[in-house]
Amino acid sequence: MCHTSQVVEALQRHFKCPLIIIDAAYTIDSATLAEHQEAYYAAQVKEAAMSMAEATKKKFDIDKLREVERLSDSASELWTR
Repeated sequence: MCHTSQVVEALQRHFKCPLIIIDAAYTIDSATLAEHQEAYYAAQVKEAAMSMAEATKKKFDIDKLREVERLSDSASELWTR
């Protein structure tokens, strides 16, 4: 387990909140993902979304997730410039 994970787990214990982790395959970019890796990742995201909805008592909104993904991609792109 990496140091970052240990820090996140410590924060989870301190704040007494759920810890939801997505197990993502290491890749350079999405074009290099194998089909089974993409399916596994999609299942991880779906499970995390259901866990977050349950923890927050809020309905999952796929459109909001897509917007957040778009903004995250945009921020990542700007960071690498």
